[in-house]
Amino acid sequence: MNKLIKSLGLMVAAAGLLWGVMAATPARAQWPPFSFRLTPSHENGRITYQITRLSSEVDWLLSDVQLRIPLPAGVRFVEAAAAPPAQTGFDGREVSFFFLRLDQPVENAYFVVEVIDPGQAVFTVQPWISWKGQIPGEYVSEPVSLDISQPGQAIEWTEPARLPLQLEASAAVTGTVISYKLYPQRTSRTRIWDLKIGLALPEGTRFLSAEAPPIFQTSFDGRDVHFFTLEAPLSLEPISVNVSAEGVISPTLTTRAWASWKNVSRGTVAAVGAENQIVTGDIVVQPQAAHYVVADRAGDVPFGDYDLTGISFQSSETLLEVTFHTAGQVCGSEQPLEFRLFIDADCRADTGEARRGIGADYDIRYDVARDRVVVGAWDASTARWPAIETAVNHFLGGQSVTVQLPYSALNNSRQLCWAARGRNESQVFTPSLPDDWLPDGAEARLNQYQPASPAPASLVPLAGSGEALCPASAPTPPPTPAAVVERSGNTISQYVRGRIAVPLYNSRTGAYNIHLYSLPQAQEVAQIGQARQPHFWADGQRLLFKRPGDNGGIYEYNFADGTEKLVSDKLDQQHPFYDPWGSRLVYGSQMLLPGASNSLRSLLFVQCSLLSPQSETEQSCRNMAQFGVLLGAGQLGEIQGAYPVWTLTDMIAYNGCTLTAGVNRCGIYSVPSSATRRLSDGLTPKQLTDHPTDIPSDTKGNLIAFSSQRTGNWEAFTMNLDGNRLRNVSDKSLAIDGLPVISPDGYWVAYISNRDGPWAVWVTSTDGLQSQQKLFDLPAGGRVGMNDQDWLNERLAWGP
Repeated sequence: MNKLIKSLGLMVAAAGLLWGVMAATPARAQWPPFSFRLTPSHENGRITYQITRLSSEVDWLLSDVQLRIPLPAGVRFVEAAAAPPAQTGFDGREVSFFFLRLDQPVENAYFVVEVIDPGQAVFTVQPWISWKGQIPGEYVSEPVSLDISQPGQAIEWTEPARLPLQLEASAAVTGTVISYKLYPQRTSRTRIWDLKIGLALPEGTRFLSAEAPPIFQTSFDGRDVHFFTLEAPLSLEPISVNVSAEGVISPTLTTRAWASWKNVSRGTVAAVGAENQIVTGDIVVQPQAAHYVVADRAGDVPFGDYDLTGISFQSSETLLEVTFHTAGQVCGSEQPLEFRLFIDADCRADTGEARRGIGADYDIRYDVARDRVVVGAWDASTARWPAIETAVNHFLGGQSVTVQLPYSALNNSRQLCWAARGRNESQVFTPSLPDDWLPDGAEARLNQYQPASPAPASLVPLAGSGEALCPASAPTPPPTPAAVVERSGNTISQYVRGRIAVPLYNSRTGAYNIHLYSLPQAQEVAQIGQARQPHFWADGQRLLFKRPGDNGGIYEYNFADGTEKLVSDKLDQQHPFYDPWGSRLVYGSQMLLPGASNSLRSLLFVQCSLLSPQSETEQSCRNMAQFGVLLGAGQLGEIQGAYPVWTLTDMIAYNGCTLTAGVNRCGIYSVPSSATRRLSDGLTPKQLTDHPTDIPSDTKGNLIAFSSQRTGNWEAFTMNLDGNRLRNVSDKSLAIDGLPVISPDGYWVAYISNRDGPWAVWVTSTDGLQSQQKLFDLPAGGRVGMNDQDWLNERLAWGP
């Protein structure tokens, strides 16, 4: 009964929210309208639940806020407390907190329970919150669990010693020239002898010049630029290195700066101890874009997933793009991570909130665990950061987090001062984890950004430091999803989320339609008519598909407004697939090329953007037949292949063949996306598999999913991007299994199968360790393809 009441409350709240959105009101309708986190800790048989975050995220007043938390089984209530004027209570079953107004973040609120069941280890609570205001409602948060059999963890980390020298670096791209600046900064009056500072030239670049203060001797050995002085003065000026990236086709260039010196005691003339050295984190630049990068030391906090080693800025006419670079993988981290950028729009320290030497006017906060970006504007009257409503895009990469927001959210301020912070908010470590700020030092020139002029009209989001984008949450192989299911006794269907798009042929109308099914309910929620071969963009809001017939071509469906956009109008294009950044696409096509034979061949094409080629202004983007085709290096010519997928390492994987020593070697190949005549003379494909029936159908994270008849019947397989760890995940003889597609979180793989008689969509874990389970049957009479073999020409798609 209580669950029914809460469900009805949620439905009423959702209806109220919808009415608030439709009504003419200036209220900001974020759901939920607050930020909340409950953090448990265990000590001496007692569990303390601390409200570590409860604050408003909207521009209207939240009043009569009530937080109720039912006690878990196996405990006894001890006490609850909150700073006045908040009220606390306990009715024998639930702990309650009441806040008349949520106009300030809640602090010092907690409750304590005592464990009375010695046989119980895991304690789970599920808070729910109600409120009044312009959009009243009720919200049930995610469950919060604590395993008291796992003791608090000490940080096995030694903080780096404070060195007498600090080194940070910046890079700015202007045209084909990359200008690096190195900022050595003295942090003490200890004497430093034999100071050497170096920068390695990124692969493929050409040295142009170097500038340093007169105290330094400058040299270049063909790979590294070196600067040397016998003794470093107390004040050091920046050092500059300029390189040319002309002709570089790599999407990113990476290098590091370093410094070494001898320790010298104050007031002596003799070296003491061994040589010291400091190295910056990766300095990652995109040579084709005008942007600004700052990098500092790695290893100054315990964990690499929030260790900020760099930050980059890029601008268009309307957007600011900021990328946080980290020393370790953000993808798959199970820690509560937060990245913030404080922006001083007028570069005045006496206005805004004081943060690391700037007066912050805006706060851009990305919560990794909740996958949410909130933009706040400083309100001096309340000393708070009320959220502002703005459209924000974000991308989670292997070792990067990218946020794009309109300049209008920053009052159109273009010249910025800034400070960035990485934080791990875990409460299980002793002592608590330190924050990581960037830049670390006091060099004011580092934290100033002014966009290059003129700015590009649009932005393509960066893919981090050459790493794959995050497969939504977990690295591959996924962390034992099979074990999770096995321990819980639940079915896989209770864990899968998102929407699966299935193209079905209607024999009565003779047409293909894409059917969308929501998970875990497995209910059909929508159809797209006259459509086949779907592919979701990572955010689930856009879908590429092929439309046959008179109005045929490649289209993009926008779920936000229900509109369709023509992307390319060639009828013979097959299997469209987004690039990792949702800005380009690849497809197969049969098209005659200048100088080619008269026979039609299946070729692969990379389109410059999601504009139809005839709408492009650049000739090389308009002429797809000449410049968009993928080429093999040397005598390979145009790459013949089909079923392309675009991996998160910027490679195109496809089914194809290569003639070697008079023998066709067929299977799945991959080649960089830059292997087009528009960008290069072609690159050599790498063979990943060796069976001609291997047909790729999806890729996410470090995985490629494909169908194959290598075992004698059609099966669904997964493998790593390099072709290793091949796994038969369907493994059912005398059945057709195929078109595997990977879930947004990287844990699961779905495929079509007739193993149970009628055609259905089945699911298993991407590591192949979990038994197969049916998600849903296809509609009666529905089939993927016009006949028994046509299903091979289709694709499933799985999006959020």
